[in-house]
Amino acid sequence: MKNKVILYLLILVFGSTLFITLAIGSYAKAKVNSVLKNQKEQLFQQIKSDFQLFDRLLLHIEEDINISIEKSISSINDELDTKKKREEMSQQELKKLAQKYNVTEIYLIDEKGTIFNTSFAPDMNFNLFSIEKKFTDFLISIYGKGKIFKQRIGISNKTGILNTYAYYSPPGSDYILEVSVKIQDYIKENYSEEYYNMVFKDLFSTTVKLNNYLKSFDIYRINNISGWSFINEGKKFDKDKSLILNLKPGKELKIKKGRMETSYFIPKIKKADFDFVKEMYLEVVYDFSFINRFVTNIIFYAICSYILIMSLVFMISSKLFNELIVKRVLMINTGLKNIEHGKYGTKLEIDGKDELTTISKNIMNMSEKIHARELQLKKSKERYRTLQANIPVGIFRLTRQGKFYSLNPALIQMFGYESEEEIKKANINDLYHDSNQRKILLKMLISKKIVKNFNTELTRKDGKIFWGSISIKMITDDQGNTLYFDGIIEDITERKRAEELIRASLNEKEVLLQEVHHRVKNNMQVISSLLSLQSRFIKDKDDLEIFKESQNRVRSMSLVHEKLYQSENLAKIDFAEYIESLTRSLFISYGISKELIKLDIQIKNVLMNLTTAIPCSLLINELVTNSLKYAFPGKQKGEILIFMTIDESKTYNLIISDNGIGFPTEIDYKNTDTLGMQLVDTLIIQLKGTLDMIQDKGTTYRISFPEKI
Repeated sequence: MKNKVILYLLILVFGSTLFITLAIGSYAKAKVNSVLKNQKEQLFQQIKSDFQLFDRLLLHIEEDINISIEKSISSINDELDTKKKREEMSQQELKKLAQKYNVTEIYLIDEKGTIFNTSFAPDMNFNLFSIEKKFTDFLISIYGKGKIFKQRIGISNKTGILNTYAYYSPPGSDYILEVSVKIQDYIKENYSEEYYNMVFKDLFSTTVKLNNYLKSFDIYRINNISGWSFINEGKKFDKDKSLILNLKPGKELKIKKGRMETSYFIPKIKKADFDFVKEMYLEVVYDFSFINRFVTNIIFYAICSYILIMSLVFMISSKLFNELIVKRVLMINTGLKNIEHGKYGTKLEIDGKDELTTISKNIMNMSEKIHARELQLKKSKERYRTLQANIPVGIFRLTRQGKFYSLNPALIQMFGYESEEEIKKANINDLYHDSNQRKILLKMLISKKIVKNFNTELTRKDGKIFWGSISIKMITDDQGNTLYFDGIIEDITERKRAEELIRASLNEKEVLLQEVHHRVKNNMQVISSLLSLQSRFIKDKDDLEIFKESQNRVRSMSLVHEKLYQSENLAKIDFAEYIESLTRSLFISYGISKELIKLDIQIKNVLMNLTTAIPCSLLINELVTNSLKYAFPGKQKGEILIFMTIDESKTYNLIISDNGIGFPTEIDYKNTDTLGMQLVDTLIIQLKGTLDMIQDKGTTYRISFPEKI
């Protein structure tokens, strides 16, 4: 009987122990799961909050980079101002040019989308049109526009390195200049290495450290080509991409493996204005294995304890769990919500020396860092407001209805008003001296979206007129609807006054220079007339010929000054018109009919300055004179050709040829003792040119000389 009682007691004890153990285990598991569910949702919101902060910080960095890269790409384009430089500059030279203007790499893209020169050798000859149609359409839209196009920060499909890119194609050109900036290098150079670690490492690693069941957290850019981490630069996505690529915005993909759970979703990003944003995915990996260990331990201790002790332990454990874990976690959660709403001074008073205490201290440290960063941003904004208030250029923002929304003190002072409220009440048409000028400006703005340096007369409050240079841009939303207009006005009255003084001075100098050419021409004509009068008393034919040649030479120089006097351009003469006059004078001087000797002048669009024109005209005078005198004996018919061009290297190419009897073969034209050929040799030296004579069915002179001598 005793044994049966003991047996029944043992069965009752073991049964009760088993029942209480199962009850305790089930209760503990349900309690933990309930807390974890709440914490997981809060963690999910915290991750979203972290990412939104990350996006804001990244956007601030991008705005700084965009200002720097816009200046850099303009300067680099000025350096690469010729096709020869763009095609022949070496990779090392391009690398130095990139370093000079604080960019990482330089790419030159032809009209077919192929990189024909770059500082980054692996991308040489790579065709960008092969990537995707949208990117191809984007590039095609850039050619010849004369505008700078910038991307948001992106990841290289080849290396996983964070870069940002800018593109520029000069107006009417058939190539694109692309530059890239490596984000890590830019942040470390322009901010600090600590700032880089805070944005890309500490911001997210702290969240992981603060949550026992959060194993890892990452942001990936995943497409058909590759997958790379956005915050762990160079880390490649090593899982199956097909499931991820089918994920839709607003949806979450969960992959469970045992007590491990991995979640993927697409984050919302500010100014998501480029296609790669659609390829961004957040990866959150949870580890719930510790729950099994926790429940197993509770069951193990319950089995080893008596029913009353286990009941007492259960009640005490439940209370302690609620006091030491749940309440403290809720306190931490409340603190995180306060920090999320900007209450950075929230104190998390968590007693003890466990992990929750460490978490609370880390949260407070993170809060202080975020607060410090926000204070820095506020100081930056304050500096901007101070600059706007003190800059001598008027800055304004207009509503769609043409009313001032905001403006700086310089603009108020420029128009002579007492306060911002007073000028806001003014009719904007009254600020223009000619209201039609505003209509012209609006038409240009509607057409181009941006107008720069529109110069017009403006009216102050007291009625005084001044000159202003207006630059204005239309700001639109994603659908193209006008939001407002931002612009600046610069008072250029003094500049206009200086331009008028310079213009008047130039007019005076032009009149003076015309008078100089006129007097030089008159003096040379007097010399020519004296030679003509003197030649009438000369009986010897050879002496008379010498006088005639001298007279022709003087006339050729006089003719240059005459053409400059008659020309609107006092620096250069139209050489085709000049040669017509010169050769007409030579034909008359030697009494030769153009029906006997045909003259073919092939000179188009050739302008020449005075320094070059005089020796060149004397040279043509001598060679044409030789042809007229010696190439066609006995009234033989023939033809004289004068051909002249100027090539891309600014070199004049002159050909004078005839189809006469040719230059005597027994005479070396370079060593002849005749005055005419000696003068030709002297003139070639003066022009810093070269002369070649060709004997083939007549005589041909090929002469080359530079534009500036």
